[in-house]
Amino acid sequence: MKLKRVSGKAGADAFISRAAAGTCLNFWQDDHNVYLVGTEDGTIHKCSCSYSEQYLDTFTGHSGPVYRVRWSPFDSSVFATASADWTMRVWSSHHHEPKVSAQPATEAVLDVAWSPRCSTVMASAGADGRLSVWDLSTSLLDPIASVAVETMPTSVIFGPSPHTLLVADANGAVHVYRLDGIENVSGGTEEQKRRLEVALAGKDGDNSTE
Repeated sequence: MKLKRVSGKAGADAFISRAAAGTCLNFWQDDHNVYLVGTEDGTIHKCSCSYSEQYLDTFTGHSGPVYRVRWSPFDSSVFATASADWTMRVWSSHHHEPKVSAQPATEAVLDVAWSPRCSTVMASAGADGRLSVWDLSTSLLDPIASVAVETMPTSVIFGPSPHTLLVADANGAVHVYRLDGIENVSGGTEEQKRRLEVALAGKDGDNSTE
């Protein structure tokens, strides 16, 4: 909550301005002046360092705080979010509502990460202790891999070695997981982008949580 004092004569009406706090951000790989900000009210704003007084765009869909926002490494118009509303969502910057939504946890989703080797593969970490891996080209109803982490996972990222996940937990430890049974995906950036576009095609507003 922000209180703004209005200059003027004594006794003049004052007003209260409510601005949701930012909870996470991620810079655009194509232009480091552009970035996404997730907020405590579930809104995501696209911003620019060159325009500090206004947003470039706004995206709505979450009903709780956004804990993570990440651009796709293969398509600069696609990004993913993780939220306290138990969902992770995938968005296109050309639409103001999510393309797809999944509920990977029965509590808050604390983090989401894109695979740097396959454009349709993602990982999520939930406050319920579940670490899950998803493939947008198959289904968001069921993960392609999932494991219960003994201590609540707070963040996840794909490792530098093929088929590895690095997971940090609430006790400050970092765990390494190996992903078995996930095939290597060949193709350059354009082919990876095409695969992601195909996976998201026709999924406007698709809600896999229902």
